[in-house]
Order: sequence, then structure tokens, then C-alpha cells
Amino acid sequence: MASISSSSSNWVYDVFPSFSGEDVRVTFLSHFLKELDRKLIKAFKDNEIERSHSIAPELIRAIRTSKIAVVVFSENYSSSSWCLDELVEIVTCKEESGQLVLPIFYGLDPSHVRKQTGKFGEAFAKSCQIKTEAVKNQWQQALILVANLLGYHSQNFFRPEHLVKLTMRRSKLEKLWEGVQSLTGLKDINLDISRNLKELPDLSMATNLETLYLGYCSSLVEVPSSIQYLNKLKTLDMSFCANLKTFPTGMNLKSLDRLNLMGCSRLRSFPNISTNISKLYMWETSIEELPSNLHLENLTELNMCGLKSEKLWKKVQPLKPLITMLAATSLTRLWLSDISSLVELPSSIQDLSNLKELSITKCINLETLPTRINLESLDILSFSECSRLRSFPNISTNISTLDLGGTSIEEVPWWIENFYKLKYLTLAYCNKLKYVSLRIFNLALLDAARFLDYGAFIEDSFSFNISPSVDDTSSVPENYFSVVKLNFINYFNLDQEALIRQQSVFKHMILIGEEVPSHFIHRTSGTSLAIPLLHTYPSQPSLRFRACVVIDCGSDLSIIGRYSFFIQVRCQFIDKLGNHLASNDWPLSITTTMLGRHLVTFECCSPLNTDNSPPLAELDHAVIQFHLIDYNYSDLKFKGCGIRFLEDAPPSLHSSVVEGDKRNCVTLRGHETEYSDVCGDINVETERSNKGKQGQKKKKKKRKKKKKKGSW
Repeated sequence: MASISSSSSNWVYDVFPSFSGEDVRVTFLSHFLKELDRKLIKAFKDNEIERSHSIAPELIRAIRTSKIAVVVFSENYSSSSWCLDELVEIVTCKEESGQLVLPIFYGLDPSHVRKQTGKFGEAFAKSCQIKTEAVKNQWQQALILVANLLGYHSQNFFRPEHLVKLTMRRSKLEKLWEGVQSLTGLKDINLDISRNLKELPDLSMATNLETLYLGYCSSLVEVPSSIQYLNKLKTLDMSFCANLKTFPTGMNLKSLDRLNLMGCSRLRSFPNISTNISKLYMWETSIEELPSNLHLENLTELNMCGLKSEKLWKKVQPLKPLITMLAATSLTRLWLSDISSLVELPSSIQDLSNLKELSITKCINLETLPTRINLESLDILSFSECSRLRSFPNISTNISTLDLGGTSIEEVPWWIENFYKLKYLTLAYCNKLKYVSLRIFNLALLDAARFLDYGAFIEDSFSFNISPSVDDTSSVPENYFSVVKLNFINYFNLDQEALIRQQSVFKHMILIGEEVPSHFIHRTSGTSLAIPLLHTYPSQPSLRFRACVVIDCGSDLSIIGRYSFFIQVRCQFIDKLGNHLASNDWPLSITTTMLGRHLVTFECCSPLNTDNSPPLAELDHAVIQFHLIDYNYSDLKFKGCGIRFLEDAPPSLHSSVVEGDKRNCVTLRGHETEYSDVCGDINVETERSNKGKQGQKKKKKKRKKKKKKGSW
């Protein structure tokens, strides 16, 4: 071993830690080093040096220039010849320079180190197999010497009365401690996803415990009776304990506020709980009967979706016992599903006067809903996959979210306009939907809707998202961009042209179509539009327009069964000298599992009178570009685009249409413009037929009328 001189009066490090194993590094050493740093004690950190069979010179140097050596003995320590060589060097430094050595026995009996017995001894024997007798003797003497020093035994660290929080998520333990421990300071236990845990310890002395998380402890079969002594327990989460069968009969915890038994599929008996409980989740349990004498007067949330046993719901009016058990004034959220015996929703549902969310789904025989009731507090309503439900629900006009996907709803009636707070509407896979009242456009707050004919599509519709290209949106002017998610497929009897022309809440739509509709005055089969700007609108705050792009999804889906792509929209302002000034971007993310061509329409708004925008008087024209970004490398194609300026927009009605990205082209004004040879081979969309010319004349007349009214 190389000799490296050191001076005991010139220490580089306060502490050199010697250890073995990633488990020790993570569970002990990291915390130990953090505490040393906090107290400004300089420790050597190996920064995960790759360890080989022989000790590295830099480690020898670190050992010899450290004031204290802390040796963390664990079961795996003796399996590393590197660590044993370190130990020999530490003993040498102790003898030659008076280095202080502190042993820590981490989950290990000190006698196993002194005598090389147990698993520690087995690992030591394997390490010695390829070594000489002299090396073996060196190692043994070092182990005996250090193990006899005054040190710390980690098994003696635990003081149960001082324990406040126990977090051992994903542990591989089958059980914790034996017997009764004084755990009077313990408030929180989290053993989530400890799949090997077969039994809980006696918790009768944990009298201050407030939360107990045992989710996904799939080996647990029962809850110990000692849980009845947890008089301050507020939350008990045993979700997805798939083998849990019973609860102690005497468990009447008055402090318990939240009980989660979701996914406890073998649990058949309703737990004996206090009437003080406010949140109860029993999704996919096998509960067979509700206690007749139980009145949950403080319950605010109840989830009884997907119960495995049909015995509970076999009554003619299956919901009546449940509604009787619930307090009329406290319940705010109720989730039920898969009740095949439910044919009619009882009118007693109106007794739940403070209900904010009602979800009754997958009830395949539900046909009738009560009328002439109004749950004024109701905000979210779902009857999704109640496949026999034909009538549009009218049990609250205050809802903001309505999900009727997978029902047999035939029409969206005229009184939909009474749902003045409605923001999200889903009618996906309603294959009997025939009529949607255009009064739906009177809903000023509606910003997401989804219509999809189940028989016409493969699986799912578009998902549509518009987001800003800036990190901080707090300073962005109002209406600069819209954050809207919209799924809207026009496969029922709506006039598509009328739908597009609507100045409605549907600012973003996805429709079936082959080409950009004539409603979008400026259009091209390319990707760019150059729009001349007038300078007579200095007071206008923004350039606002509606855009339409045509996307061809091809005839074959991608390997993963869907397309995901972005449409990037850029509005670039150009001044009279041809300089490119400020620009704004809008990224739109779209996912679809449908084929063929589709129209994506949306609104964009670019500020004009802001500190960062150029003076309007200096602007000559704007170039609006659309760029398709396909991350699936599929067969998606961009087939055209168009825009229509909205009424408060300042540009003229005249535009030049440029296909592709031809930035060197000369921009000429006029309806039927001929481009010079400078632009190369560019096709310009013009309406040269008689019908087209007549259409243009009509448009000119309309424009003149609008100008007189001051619209443009």
C-alpha cells in the first residue's frame, strides 16, 4: 500500500465516513452528512466513486487528512474488500496520528463484527477466499479493534415515545414491532404500497394518532382490534387492500372524518363507523347490506361506485334506503354506478338540498328522471353510460358541468339556454342524438363541448388545447389568447356553415370538412397569408381573427392508435421598410383517433397597443403562418388555411394569399392579383367563375354596407 504522509495538525476534513452499500447511503449516510453540513462540520464525500478491488489513493489521502473516522458497520460491510482495506488504513491512522474512530453498528449486533459471525461473518468469509492469510489476519485485527471501541448501536436509537411521524411507503416489511409500544407522540403513519405487510402492530398506546395510510397493502387481511383505542384518528385510508375481509366490530371512532375503502374487493360487511364521519369511499367493495339504523348526518361525500355484490341493489327502489341513511342537508357529493336495478331516479333525491355533485353512471336500465325539481346547489351532473336514458335532465339549471355521454339522448332542447352557468357539456357516443337546439349558442360561459356519433368513429374524438407561448400570463392583456378545450364533431343535423358563422361561445371547433369554407374570406391551400393593414384604427387594442385549417389524417392510424400533433400559428408584423417587427405565437395541441379530413377553427388575438407592440402607423402588413408539427411521423398533411377578421379588427378586406413559405415574394393588393415572376411558381386562389365573380360582387356590397355602419 502506498505511503502517503500527513500532518495531524493540518486536517483537511473533520469527518471521513466509511460505509458499504447503496441502502446505507440512502437511509443513513445522506441524513448524517446533511446534519454535519448544517452544523458546518466538513465531511469527505466520495461522490459515488466507482469502487474496485483495491483502495484508491485519493481515499487513502482523505482518510489520513481526516480528524475523525466514522465507520458504519452493516451486514454488507464485510462483503467489500475495499471497505476492509479502508478499515485497516483507519486503524493505522488511529495508531500513528491519534485519529478518533467512532463505530456505528447499523442494524447489526456488535458481537457479529467482533467475532465475524452471522450474515456479517458469512460475507467476511467470502471476501477472504481469494486473499492471503496475512490480509485476512489484518482485516480480522482491524474489525476486532474497532468493534471494541465505544460507539453507537442503531438498534438502540429508537425511542417510541419520541416518534411523531412514521413514513415507510413501499417498504418490504411483513410486520413492524412486537408487543405494545408507548407511542403517545405518534400522529401520522404512512405505510402505503407496503405489499408484504401482513399485520399491523398493536396501536392501543398510539392515542394521539390522527392519520393512518395503508393504501395498497395487499397482504393485509384484517384490522387489529386495537384500532378502537385511536380516539383522535381523523383519516383512515385502506384503499386497494385487496385481501381485507373484516373490520373490528367495536370500531366506533367518533373522531374519524375520512374513511377510504376503495378497491377493498373482499370486504362484505359495512364497517361499524361513527355518525360523525364526513367522507366515505367504498368504490368496488363487496358490501351486501346497509345498516337500517345508521344515519350519517354529517356525511358530505359518498362514493359507492362499482360495488361487486348485486345483493345491495336488489330492491325495486334501490336508492331509497341509501337516501334515508343520508342526511338531507349535509351531503354535497354522491357517486354511484353499476346499479342494474335502477329504472327510475326517485324524486326524494331533491331532499339532498346541498348536493353539489351528482354522478350516477353505468346504470344501464335507468330510463326516467324526476321533473319539476331544482337542486339549486348542484354544480356537476353526470349520467354517463346510462344507455337507456332518453330525456334531457332538467333537475337543476345551476350546473356548470353536464356529462351525458353514452346515453340515448335524442335532442338537446331549446331550454338548454336556461343552463346559464354551463361551462362543460359532453354528449359523446350518443348515437341517437338527432337534434341540437341552436339556443345552445346563447350560453355565454360555455367553453368546452363534446359531440361524437358513436357509430361513425373508431374510438375517441379530438382533444383540443390552446395555450400561450409565454411563461407568465399575468401581464398578458385580456382576450390575448383563449385557454379552451373543445371536442365538437359535426355528425348530426346541424348546418355546418351556420355553425361556423355563429358569433358564439364556440370559438374553437373541430368539424368534418374537405376545404376551408367561404366564410373565411382570406384562404389558401398553402400555409401563409399576407394581410395588408390600414392605419385608420389607432384605437383598436388588437388584431383579432378567426382561423381555419384543414388537416388530412390519412386512411391509416399510427402504430399507437392515435395522432398527436401541434398547429403552430405565428402572426408577424412587417413595417413599410420590410422590417420584421413583433410577432406572437399560438401553439395548439391536438390528439385524434379519427381518419380523413377535418376543419379546425379557432380564434386568435394579437395586441396592437401595448408597450411591446410596434406603432400601428408604422405597420404595412401582417404575415400569418401555420405550421404543422407531427411527433408521430405519421401521414398527416396540411391541406389549407383561411382567416376572417372579426368586427373590431383593423385590417382591410383586401389580402394577398401566398402558398408555402415564399418570403421573397412581392406582396400585391387586390382581389384577383397576378404575381410577378419574382415569386416563382405560385398558385393564387381566385374565384374566376361567373358564380365566383357574382359571389365577390355580393361580398363587396356587404362590405360597403358595413363600412357605412362603421364596422370596419
